[in-house]
Amino acid sequence: MLLPVSQSLMHFVDGDFDPNDWDNDNLATLSRHYRATVLSGRLPGLHTFHYAEMIADGRRAVERLAQVTGIEADNRLIEAVAEATAFGAMKSKAKDYAPVGGTGFWKSDAAFFDSASSRKWEGQLSEEELALYKRRLAERIPDVRSRAWLENGDQADEEVDSRSGV
Repeated sequence: MLLPVSQSLMHFVDGDFDPNDWDNDNLATLSRHYRATVLSGRLPGLHTFHYAEMIADGRRAVERLAQVTGIEADNRLIEAVAEATAFGAMKSKAKDYAPVGGTGFWKSDAAFFDSASSRKWEGQLSEEELALYKRRLAERIPDVRSRAWLENGDQADEEVDSRSGV
């Protein structure tokens, strides 16, 4: 059931963490996972890849993935993998790449990939709703850099630096 954006936001920011329901996407579940993995330090050598960065520069993401996993890959291989994993290429073979693709689970396997864009909420939320989200996110992820990465990946560092004078 598709809810209006403001109702969806309230479900997202006010929903509780339920350890038995990993399909319940809400801020509590997302932030708990982020704190327990990325921020905890309990996984030495953990490398993070942000969706925004992979969409912005897929080749660079593949190159970095090869580097951090110790895979020797020449430019030809890097380019081939980047092309094969580009959003359009994956959407065109959605039955192969969407979770449970080709089973009829989705109305359209290709629709699972939607549009490769983020921030679809822009222009649909009030200032009060945005402030509520930012307040709840800050409660769950107090560190400004960690919040910025969660929302925007490494490209957020420059924005955080410019605001903090670093």
